[in-house]
Amino acid sequence: MKTKILGLVLLCSILLQSCTSKYSEQTRSFQQYLGSVFHDKIPENQHIYLLIAQFRCEGCVELTLDKLADKLSKNPKTGVSIITYNEKLIPVSLSRKVEVLLDRNSGYETIQSIANIALIKTDKGKILTIKMMNLDDSDQIIKEEF
Repeated sequence: MKTKILGLVLLCSILLQSCTSKYSEQTRSFQQYLGSVFHDKIPENQHIYLLIAQFRCEGCVELTLDKLADKLSKNPKTGVSIITYNEKLIPVSLSRKVEVLLDRNSGYETIQSIANIALIKTDKGKILTIKMMNLDDSDQIIKEEF
């Protein structure tokens, strides 16, 4: 009887772990990246990171960032950081509303393969979701997340 209970507890803990660790590898990598490059960590409060890829549609990224700047001017939101290899890509109107982190080596691209812009939403020190923002879906993602 004890063996069955122990087996049931073990099975439940494995199932629970698999449900809560969808992005566990990415969380660990992103946490290490933030620590080594910016001496920072994923915050406990909800936070959104936007990572701008070197491989990108320049006009698409520019348009998306302009839309985001417009949205944040109407509905300010705290807890938003943009990580980029080139600060000149960020419109001035947006850089006043978010934290801009500069990584000239684009080390973030080794964590997650991205094109254009990747949105990483975190909470309680863990990644909740990763979304790729392309011209086709940027309006929807901005509406949902901001």
